[in-house]
Amino acid sequence: MDLNAIQGGTVMDSKTGQYWAEAEKLRQEENYLDAAAIYVKSSEAEQESEEPRLEDLAFELNQAGYCYYTVGQYEKALEYYKKALEIDKKLKKEGNISVDYNN
Repeated sequence: MDLNAIQGGTVMDSKTGQYWAEAEKLRQEENYLDAAAIYVKSSEAEQESEEPRLEDLAFELNQAGYCYYTVGQYEKALEYYKKALEIDKKLKKEGNISVDYNN
């Protein structure tokens, strides 16, 4: 596996890492709508990887939700927050679950 990025302490494959880096850059530039779309692509790449990291996937979905919320697309934000919450519940990540509920 070609590795080139780290998110949340885990190594990401190149496709996921590239999307993640692009989304982070866009979010930092306050280009939230484009960032949300790229976070979604990052989550799709994570799901398609040989060994998807579910905790990272939940975080990517949560970030997409945050970006959609920031631009007032509340239904889309809720959709991605719920997906993140579902994964965090399966993983029994109590800290992440509390963040998900806070959103």
